[in-house]
Amino acid sequence: MTNPKVRDTVFCKYMSTRDHLLALLNAIKGTRYTDPSGIKINTLSGSFYSNIKNDISFMLDTLIMMLIEHQTL
Repeated sequence: MTNPKVRDTVFCKYMSTRDHLLALLNAIKGTRYTDPSGIKINTLSGSFYSNIKNDISFMLDTLIMMLIEHQTL
C-alpha cells in the first residue's frame, strides 16, 4: 500500500517549478505561454480557522489557478 502523503509531497515538489506550472497551465487552458517568469507562486501553508490548505496555487496575469487535493471525510 502506498502512502498518500508521500505521493502528495512528490507531486507538490514536482509542480513547484515555474516551468512545470507553465506546462500544466498550457495543457489545461489550451494556451501557448512561453515565459515562465510571469508566474507568481502563492501556495498557502494553512488558513486561520481550519487545517485546509491549497496544495499548489499560482497566478499568471489575471488568471489564478489552485490545485487542491480532494480528501474524503
